Amino acid sequence: MQEQKKMVSIIIPTYNSGKYLLEAIESCLNQTYKNIEIIVIDDGSTDNTKYLLKNYIEEGKIKYFYQQNRGRSAARNLGLEKASGEFIQFLDADDYIHHKKIEKQIKLFNKNKDIGLVYCGAIYIKDNVQIHKLLKKVRSKNFLYKLIQGNFLPIHAPIFKSEFKVKFDEQYSHMEDWDYWIRLITKYNVKIGHINEFLSFIRVHNNNTSKERLTMLEAEQNLVNKYIKEFKDKRMLAYLYLKKFKLKYRVNKKIDWHLLKDIISNNFILIFNVAGFILKQITKKILRYKEKEIYN
Repeated sequence: MQEQKKMVSIIIPTYNSGKYLLEAIESCLNQTYKNIEIIVIDDGSTDNTKYLLKNYIEEGKIKYFYQQNRGRSAARNLGLEKASGEFIQFLDADDYIHHKKIEKQIKLFNKNKDIGLVYCGAIYIKDNVQIHKLLKKVRSKNFLYKLIQGNFLPIHAPIFKSEFKVKFDEQYSHMEDWDYWIRLITKYNVKIGHINEFLSFIRVHNNNTSKERLTMLEAEQNLVNKYIKEFKDKRMLAYLYLKKFKLKYRVNKKIDWHLLKDIISNNFILIFNVAGFILKQITKKILRYKEKEIYN
């Protein structure tokens, strides 16, 4: 019981997620680590969410807060304001966590007091098929460089210390978690811990339309442009310009030669990365063309 003295606040934003919400809550209540508080932020649901939660609220199993619909970032920020634990665990309403997740991660915190964030592997579930994604261990000094190249941290893979006072930027409705992790780790120079196990479960829904993918790419572009203005570290800027080049290609489906010229002029080491990316895209186009020839 000595290791369960520190409380973990689990923050669950929900909007019309009644279909999965109870499973998310039950995965928290079934944790082997019992010193937790479950905070549900109802972001203006119009379904029967509150009715489904009635017994949990009355029995004191969860703390329930309602707000007008303002989006996930605002809901998580309210959860952070209401949290009283020494550690924070985010969980989306349609996902769930392994029953030993919190116990295993807190055990690592207890072994190394300098660690500020511990993450784990995740299992993605689509059409009842599980896709295992083991997040590789990245050393703390390289973690931000790796993260800036693309968000590899699902929102509920990490647990982190609540002493890190960072809020979600509510202007972002996409990629807001990527922005959150980058700002948190940058501000506090966080030392990272890693659990080499699958302890998070993420549902992948069939709403990944072309329009939604484009929205995600544009949001990523906006964040990269923001970071280019903010970061001074040359290695970081090199990764960001490479990321910007790739994103512009994916959005516009053509090479930005002016940006490529700037990259070559200022970041010689990136030439090989850019060349590899361009070659990969050309290969894809050739293969698609060959497929059309075969089937026509």
